[in-house]
Amino acid sequence: MKIYNNFKYKRGLTIFATAFIFILLLTVLISNSCTKEPPESFETEDNPFTLIMTNDSYIAYELSMPVGKPPLKDYYNAQNFGIRNKNLNNKYHLGEDWNGIGGGDTDLSDPVYSIGNGLVIFAANAGPGWGNVVMILHRLKNDKLICSLYGHLHDYHVKPGDFVKHRFQIGNIGNADGLYYAHLHFELREDISLGVEGGYSNSTKGYLNPTDFIISYNDQFLESPFLIKDGDSVTERFLTPPGFQRENFNKGSYENFIQNLPLKPYGHKVRYYNKKIKNPKGIYISVLDYDTGDRDLLQCADAVMLLRAEYFFNKSDFSNIHFTFLSDGKPRFYNSFGGRLNDYNNFRNYMNYIFSYANTASLIKELKPVNIRDVKPGDVFIQTGSPYGHAIIVIDTAVSASGKKMFMLAQSFMPAQEIQILINPTNSAISPWYRADSKKIITPEWVFRSDDLKRFNKPDNL
Repeated sequence: MKIYNNFKYKRGLTIFATAFIFILLLTVLISNSCTKEPPESFETEDNPFTLIMTNDSYIAYELSMPVGKPPLKDYYNAQNFGIRNKNLNNKYHLGEDWNGIGGGDTDLSDPVYSIGNGLVIFAANAGPGWGNVVMILHRLKNDKLICSLYGHLHDYHVKPGDFVKHRFQIGNIGNADGLYYAHLHFELREDISLGVEGGYSNSTKGYLNPTDFIISYNDQFLESPFLIKDGDSVTERFLTPPGFQRENFNKGSYENFIQNLPLKPYGHKVRYYNKKIKNPKGIYISVLDYDTGDRDLLQCADAVMLLRAEYFFNKSDFSNIHFTFLSDGKPRFYNSFGGRLNDYNNFRNYMNYIFSYANTASLIKELKPVNIRDVKPGDVFIQTGSPYGHAIIVIDTAVSASGKKMFMLAQSFMPAQEIQILINPTNSAISPWYRADSKKIITPEWVFRSDDLKRFNKPDNL
């Protein structure tokens, strides 16, 4: 975890005063602009604040997170909005700190994007504790104005008065002139009169929870021509693309179990273990009906292991519930865990025990390679990495008359979250299906190779 300086966000009085006057002037300009006639074209010398309020091309119809391509790929939130910092008199954190999953300064100079269409109102070095800062004014669909702030930038590519489009690169992640490990401090304000201010305060009045606000503002799921919204399981909710038929597997088989995994009602949004919501846009289309728990344990490889264990638990085949620990390469058997084996709470306690000491690096040793042309439900795309890898599970397959295959995928991720069925970000015409003739499997939050596909070994008694 990153180490943050206790004097983060200190600023000079002069900088604060200048910023406050600037924003106050902005507010006056905006209020006076609303009665003017719309400009006839973009080639206007009219006041830029008038333009944002009178030209609908600059409405932020969509908002997304400021890092990652796609948004948040390879990033995590190291410090949430509203968290109290005991090193700063228990003040509230007024934004979110977004870090690359590689840790340290691995994300230094990574791109930072505007969260939506908007007008740049501040771009300067804000002094010690801040470094370079950009602030952007956004006009929402209801004509409300909010302001986004991007702090600690290594550099920036915009100036006050610039209009920027959604996902335009405004700068690069920095470290506040070397004061911290590289990360982006990101804020959203509904009080647009606020200047650069401080990153912590005794009150969050005037500020918005960035992730929650962006999720609720977009509030949309991907539609699909293969979707049956009232379906309660994978096979009931999703049709196959034209020319393809769902593969049928024997009832009671692992493949059949995975194909018929239960789903939460359509429209349910993924909850993290801390009950915060994960935005569905561009990532997932449905959610499996399994409990995440209240600990940061059910991550990517954990979800694969849970579904495998659920299969054997449902069959009361307790002897085949075992997974290998990373520390010594030895399996831990559910039979030896203690408690009543047919008690589901006891089973989930065992799985939490497994999640704590197993990961992609240990799971991959329990799997064998499989050719993607032979892909089946229950197979796993898996990569190990330093420090992080990823694993996703195939949950359905379909085949054409000529033998071509398609498949669907599900994942959990970091931090622990509900298991979700992924969209296909590169081919909306067949999403959420993926073709099995691709060398690269590009998912919303990870890229796999076709030879990353693995399969569990045959159970002991089958």
